[in-house]
Amino acid sequence: MIDFNDEKITEQEKQDFLTQQIDPEYKKKRQKFGYIPFQAGWIITYKMLQILNNEAYKNEGLFDFYKEDLAKFDPSMTCILFEGDLINEGEWDRFYNCWSKRDYIRCSVVFPTGLASNLHEEKVEIAILHLEPESENIFKEKICKYPNSWNIDGSFNTDAGGNGIIEFDPRMLKELAEMVEECGKEKDFQSITKRVNQPFWTAKKSFDKQVANRIKSYKEKKEKEENRRNQRRKRSKKELKKSFKKGFSL
Repeated sequence: MIDFNDEKITEQEKQDFLTQQIDPEYKKKRQKFGYIPFQAGWIITYKMLQILNNEAYKNEGLFDFYKEDLAKFDPSMTCILFEGDLINEGEWDRFYNCWSKRDYIRCSVVFPTGLASNLHEEKVEIAILHLEPESENIFKEKICKYPNSWNIDGSFNTDAGGNGIIEFDPRMLKELAEMVEECGKEKDFQSITKRVNQPFWTAKKSFDKQVANRIKSYKEKKEKEENRRNQRRKRSKKELKKSFKKGFSL
């Protein structure tokens, strides 16, 4: 039972509780999985992901991607974005263990081993593409420029698959929807970009653990760096004392 008077309960957590009261199927799955699901899933291009990542770089959060790595993916290829934790300014973030100074949404990003073409609760439909390396233009403008997407023989680079986490201003979701709508007007395969408005339970399974581990790793790294700085300060003070003793001895 949720305590609505608990100041650390977020609006998203309140909505989760209320949905359980009015939706028996949701409640059943909520009890089965034991966590709040992703609220929706997106199929977006890497170009769109780069735009989200540029916004992520502007905040003080820990979750973004190296720009140079994203630049190695073919911007016209697709990846998957799942909407995760929505934190409003002034709300408690149980992972950062502090009150938020901004609005943000923490999302999971999946880098598929092919062209993501459709999204379901239990699976992602992947299209396997192959470029013609004999074409000078394709070789120069695709294969050579985007090694995270294409192997030298024109096949898709499956070694670059995986997942990660990104955190950005939730207002960017509106901009993302506009980009998806514009993309849908095009005649090529980019028209497969979309937002799938449904809960995703299975995909959320390891998300909380990934977030917690990333924050823990960051804090441990900062602590080690601080310890090294303190040790250097202590050594510097000892060396300074020795030099004074040598310089002023009678």
